[in-house]
Amino acid sequence: MNEQLRLLRELQEIDLHLKAIEADKERYPIEIKNLDEKLASEKEMFKQRGERIELLEKERRQKEGDLELEQERMRKAQSKLYDVKTNKEYQALLAEIETLKEINSQREIEILEIMDEVDELKREYKKREKEMLEMEERIGAEKKRLEESLGKTDGALASNKRKRTMVTKKLPPELMALYQTLKDKRRTAVVPARFGACQGCNVKIPPQMFNEVQRSEIIIICPSCNRILYWEDKVDYR
Repeated sequence: MNEQLRLLRELQEIDLHLKAIEADKERYPIEIKNLDEKLASEKEMFKQRGERIELLEKERRQKEGDLELEQERMRKAQSKLYDVKTNKEYQALLAEIETLKEINSQREIEILEIMDEVDELKREYKKREKEMLEMEERIGAEKKRLEESLGKTDGALASNKRKRTMVTKKLPPELMALYQTLKDKRRTAVVPARFGACQGCNVKIPPQMFNEVQRSEIIIICPSCNRILYWEDKVDYR
């Protein structure tokens, strides 16, 4: 194979690798941030569940205190029944006692409903607590992996840039200018030719030109897309 063509292919591999590394360098911090935000969101929801339980427990205690006061009022009203002098006073006390019974009955129902809700929330809280710990462990491991990968990108970038410099020094300026123009415009500057066609633009190559590509002795430019061609007889059927 023509040495310049070999160098151009090597240069393109380096450039593609550099682009992938740079993409990772940008992607890793975003992924780390997303993991932090996801964990923070889950922790906030977990915290809100705990606060809801505390609020309900406080409400239950308040209602139990109110119930105790109303029950005391009812006991006092019942004790007065034996001291009233008139039927009117007696009927008024009975009405008050009945009202207090209804209030207390409703209060007891509300307390039971709160206790049921608290029990359910506590079961859910315990389950979520376990899931939270597992998620925290998973996210911690993933963050560590991403941070380690991010730490390696600078070294990989520097290494590949050194390789790129060594390769470019071996190529003539006019060929480098062509390569860079094609790279900027087409993303890939060097493409294989298979089945008599350029694999960059899929346009058929004249037979004589395709024969020259197969010989790999000189630099051949695709007459359609101007990419640099090399022969590749390997076919990927995946």
